[in-house]
Amino acid sequence: MVEVSGSRQIVQWDRLAARVVEHAGKRVFTGGVFPLAAESSKALIDELSAMLHGLAEKAGVVADAFRGEVANVMREAAPQIAGLRIAQILANLHRPLPKLTNRDGDPFEFVEACYPLTSRNRKDVVARLDAEPGLRRTGARPAKWDWVTNTPGRPSGAPSAGEGLAFDSHPDGDTGRVVLASVTLSGKQLELSVNSRRRLERARAFIEPLLSGLLGQPEVAIKSVEDAMAEKRDEPSSRQRPVPKRVEREVTQRYLDSHYRGWLDEKIPALGGKSPREVARDFEGREQLVLLLKELENCEARRARDTGMGYDARWLWRELGIKDLRR
Repeated sequence: MVEVSGSRQIVQWDRLAARVVEHAGKRVFTGGVFPLAAESSKALIDELSAMLHGLAEKAGVVADAFRGEVANVMREAAPQIAGLRIAQILANLHRPLPKLTNRDGDPFEFVEACYPLTSRNRKDVVARLDAEPGLRRTGARPAKWDWVTNTPGRPSGAPSAGEGLAFDSHPDGDTGRVVLASVTLSGKQLELSVNSRRRLERARAFIEPLLSGLLGQPEVAIKSVEDAMAEKRDEPSSRQRPVPKRVEREVTQRYLDSHYRGWLDEKIPALGGKSPREVARDFEGREQLVLLLKELENCEARRARDTGMGYDARWLWRELGIKDLRR
């Protein structure tokens, strides 16, 4: 198959709609090559496969007649394919942000409470914070602490699959613990940072008694994700200090290594509440796992194409013992 421009747009495991013809003894694409979203194209592909298999099972159909019937099926499917592509483009143009929450189900926001210090001796503040077992020192200049707690099972407030995305910070990638708040001591003020208004109330109830007599009344600032994104777009480029690509790539690689190691043993709704390892051992239930791994690879390949920082997830197939199914 010979094609140039379209091949630069597509990545591993993309589903495509295209017209293929014979030319000079080779098969070539003609016209546009349209990538189709996996979730919306699967039903159409299943329908076409069923129709073509039905034709193949007909007895007594000569080769020329069979080819003609196949051509008719594909010709009749063309409007459906075009409609699917148009709907996909329109959905991407008008797609809102997904519902963003923390693991408690609270709307995700950037919430900060800044306290003035009433004590001239910073050492008193540092000593109390260092002595609190629930706080974990994470920095020296400026002094920083994380308020860390163990995470129970999935909370009832967290969104289920398809409803949105749940975000939280985990110390050292340990998903068994969560950072409820970050505390920063800088100059003559203490800054308390959380990701929801309800977390702020909980954090204030924790930090204010701990530092009783050392803090004044806080100034609270709340910023939505949309507001933060708008500010970032409007920020002059000269003020932005991007992380070096090498460092960003290394940090991303380490994070994703840790994330996917844990993912192998997580209960996945798309796999019927089983973990990838459990499904890999079930010979009759592997089809959905294969589709999931291909979608994962497809997303990472697109990210590599768009940002130059994708992740090679092929090791997951080897780890699960189903490398032979990657075809």
